[in-house]
Amino acid sequence: MAMTNDHSISEFIETTDGCRIIRKAPTPSVTKDDILRFRKLCEDNLCGNYRTSWTCPPYCGTMDECMDKINSYRYADILVRDFQGYDIENEKEMEEMMDSFRSECRNIKCKLIEKGADVLALADGPCRYCGENCSVKIDKECPSPDKQLPSVSGYGVDMERYIRSLGESFGFSKDRITLYGIFLFK
Repeated sequence: MAMTNDHSISEFIETTDGCRIIRKAPTPSVTKDDILRFRKLCEDNLCGNYRTSWTCPPYCGTMDECMDKINSYRYADILVRDFQGYDIENEKEMEEMMDSFRSECRNIKCKLIEKGADVLALADGPCRYCGENCSVKIDKECPSPDKQLPSVSGYGVDMERYIRSLGESFGFSKDRITLYGIFLFK
């Protein structure tokens, strides 16, 4: 079977109500100012994940490394999933929903790698592949770097600006949340 450099997440997703794919979007535009702004939010640790995951700041790479990595990719497929009926103020419910979405993104990434894709997948929040027991906490290398799912914020991606630049609406409401997984391809 001949390998192609034209990959898509569409073969691994059953689009249903609340799920769609934005195919072959331009890669996100990331500046040092973006990364500084988001990393400042990370350092403020409002989400409680600063210094707790290899995929969040300060361990996800330097500003230059993150910018260079994103800029080395040609296009992106974006998984857009709407979640209805979740209470944005219910922290446990939100965490479960986000963990489920990150797991879906990770599974897609692994299937793409199996097919020969050179893919960088980004999602909201920390990786959580190892649950709360990320090896960064005990100063050990990541045992599963191929399963890592870096944080969009750590890479300085302004999701609102990015999604709107694609002609899409962006926003949250009390009972509807939209999550995005970015899959960057070479």
